[in-house]
Amino acid sequence: EEKGMVLVDVRKLQKKQADMGAAGPSEQAWQERIRAEKAITVGERFKVCEGTVRRAGRSEPCVVKVAKSGAKAILKHEMDMLNKVGNTVAVEVLYWDGNQLALEKGVVTLEQWLMRPMDFDARVWMCKQLVQVPKVMHDKHLVWGDLKPSNLVVIFRDAVLSVKAIDLEGTVKIGQHV
Repeated sequence: EEKGMVLVDVRKLQKKQADMGAAGPSEQAWQERIRAEKAITVGERFKVCEGTVRRAGRSEPCVVKVAKSGAKAILKHEMDMLNKVGNTVAVEVLYWDGNQLALEKGVVTLEQWLMRPMDFDARVWMCKQLVQVPKVMHDKHLVWGDLKPSNLVVIFRDAVLSVKAIDLEGTVKIGQHV
């Protein structure tokens, strides 16, 4: 087994998932290999790395968010919110084991994307994309407390560009206390 590689035993993970009451990706998604390769940021609660995840026989880039001591519940909450919002406007959860979360990787943050020159049609496209994120969250009775350009990423998948939300740990259901 390669250094840095984590193999997931589906049966153990399903038991752990049942014990934690966690909802996550399908059984096929649990049969993955993940590697955290290069640290992006290291904060008080999380270490965020660029990485790769092996799914369906191919490797794809991802972002791996690893919980530090005492932050597992926050990371689980983020995973729950990402799944609740759905991967049309939030990054897709590729892997979850209770301590680390592998997420679909964006090309750049929206903050970086907006620095690029854009024609009128590109600006209209961007506005339409931006409106969808809070609209979907509002429709699901969720409030995202950290909406800012650096928490939105531009995703390029299957020849389609889209804008998706990241960092949903501060998201709450309307009526819940923060």
